Amino acid sequence: STQIERTFSELKMLGVRLALDDFGTGYSSLAYLHRFPIDILKIDRTFVERLAMDAADAEGVDAVALARAILSLAEALGLDTVAEGIEHDEQRDTLLRLGCRTGQGYSFGKAMPVGEVLEAAVTRRRSVLAQTAGGRSPTCTTPWCGGSTPSPPSSLRWGCCGRAPASGRPAQSRWRPAS
Repeated sequence: STQIERTFSELKMLGVRLALDDFGTGYSSLAYLHRFPIDILKIDRTFVERLAMDAADAEGVDAVALARAILSLAEALGLDTVAEGIEHDEQRDTLLRLGCRTGQGYSFGKAMPVGEVLEAAVTRRRSVLAQTAGGRSPTCTTPWCGGSTPSPPSSLRWGCCGRAPASGRPAQSRWRPAS
């Protein structure tokens, strides 16, 4: 345990960000937040699955309350959050409304081999640089946001809403609500 703490601290000194996966389930304890230098809480998919349920369903309401509590805890501790297993627009919309800005799941795309992810990132970066060189402020060109939100040129994000314009969609992405 002391060795694990030392290893985590050394990784942090190298700039590695540490995520606590499956937060809210069995092995993902609150004690880990106290003992280890965690940067990101990954909200377990079992909570996200229930977010698509009818609001009149008690489980759906409980899922919203639990998601809100996890997001509040993360904010209070200065941690980022990632919602796992987003498969429906209702889940994404609820999480956005609750303040969660990062998610992963089939709603954004299937898992991809690292080579495809790198190729898509390079393609996106080249596109952003080309737009910047042309004197325009690059914007997201995906249908979800309508291209109205600027994408920072220094970023390799997938547009403003998490979808790659021409080369497929990543499994994990940053969101911004459409204006």
